[in-house]
Amino acid sequence: MKLSIENFAKIKRADIELDGITIIAGENDSGKSTVGKVLATVFSGFHNVNEYSRDERYLALAQVLLLAIKTHKDSQIKNIKELDNLINALNMCSYVKKVERVKN
Repeated sequence: MKLSIENFAKIKRADIELDGITIIAGENDSGKSTVGKVLATVFSGFHNVNEYSRDERYLALAQVLLLAIKTHKDSQIKNIKELDNLINALNMCSYVKKVERVKN
């Protein structure tokens, strides 16, 4: 894997080939910790990506269903409020997860 960093913190430009064990060495205040933080951010961005995608698909589907039910005059579904509550709960769950990701 190749990591390219440009104009970030102390780093003007860095191209780092990550293959096996990679050692980042340099003088004090040269950006070694910045490289580590960039790597940690990249890898944490992929953490739970499948779960996040699934939740977003469920939410989108629930919203489409609710819209279809609300706009269909002869709808036989009586419990629209329950579906609306489900969508609100999914929205809140999705919002909480987004906030948690930002905090971490």
